[in-house]
Amino acid sequence: MHLPEEFDELKGLLQGAIGSQIKQFESIPDMLDGIVTKYVDHADFTNSDPVVISHEIVFDLPDGWSRKVSRELNRLPRKLAAREKSQNASGCLSTIVLPILIFFLAILLFG
Repeated sequence: MHLPEEFDELKGLLQGAIGSQIKQFESIPDMLDGIVTKYVDHADFTNSDPVVISHEIVFDLPDGWSRKVSRELNRLPRKLAAREKSQNASGCLSTIVLPILIFFLAILLFG
């Protein structure tokens, strides 16, 4: 997907956050295998009570990441407005709606 250059900083922040979590993502299958193996090895299959298995996975973001994303999200409307003004384009879709969508995307991904 191609984004206008005004989104380069935000895109870099999102890519950096995702990239820093690769090791966490890679460990999920082994962690799930371990949980299932532990359950199967110690399970009482004659008991009809449901078994609840939980495990917490922590995703750490780089220092200052949230502040940087917030700052960039606040800058985007001005950047896009300047771009539209320079192109003499009308339409507030990219100026208003697109930053809001990106903000909610960031919340969903890193919320």
